[in-house]
Amino acid sequence: MNKTIITCGTSLLTNNFKDRGIIYDFSNCAEETLPCDKKALVDGCVSGTMDKLSAADNASLAKSSAELNTLISYYGDLSAARGEFYFLHTDTYFGKCVAEFYASFLKKRFGAECQAKRVPGLRTDSYENFNRGLSALYSDEFLKLYKNPSGKVIFVLSGGFKSWSGYMQSIGMFYADEILYQFESGAHLVSIPKIPVKLDLNEKAEKGLRLIEKEKDIPAEIKKEIPAVAFEDDGGKLKLTNMGKLLLDRVKN
Repeated sequence: MNKTIITCGTSLLTNNFKDRGIIYDFSNCAEETLPCDKKALVDGCVSGTMDKLSAADNASLAKSSAELNTLISYYGDLSAARGEFYFLHTDTYFGKCVAEFYASFLKKRFGAECQAKRVPGLRTDSYENFNRGLSALYSDEFLKLYKNPSGKVIFVLSGGFKSWSGYMQSIGMFYADEILYQFESGAHLVSIPKIPVKLDLNEKAEKGLRLIEKEKDIPAEIKKEIPAVAFEDDGGKLKLTNMGKLLLDRVKN
């Protein structure tokens, strides 16, 4: 069974919402910070879109959002979509609504196994939040998500912040069997070639990564073998960078 991981943006809302200014003005709001009157408008849009698309054909579905356009281009017909679908979304109310919409829609109409999954802290209102969200993408929880021992892993990166998609593409180079992208209204599916990446870490470097993870002291002869991009000094204590977490995950077994 394939596992398809989709990054979600807001094209579903912008294509079906009368007042797009609300989306642009409140795109980084969490549910608890979004004004009640704006939340009601968004909820109404999501509900109306569900009704509108409940019996729509593939052509209409493809026009409704970048994410659905890509999935239809890849599968030909969503009724042929099989496996697990994970809709990753920003830590915002709009992101939550969109991802939950997709998960519910594909499950109800096509019987697909779907789940909306929040990336903690991922917002663009500050560098701190955005960086926290990126770090979550390299956590054990998400690294486990990118693996599928019983089938292919497919990354669909048409939706979401472009900077987020860039990080997901780098992760996909290690984990995905296919990386897909398509412009929102485009007719052509782009399959991003997977670079044949091979890790070349010696035993000392692997040991060093494990020691850093466990917050142990590292002998100088081991430290010098660890790639500089894999760790950073945090007030006199070494810690793994996002790339370090990825490298460690790849050599753990």
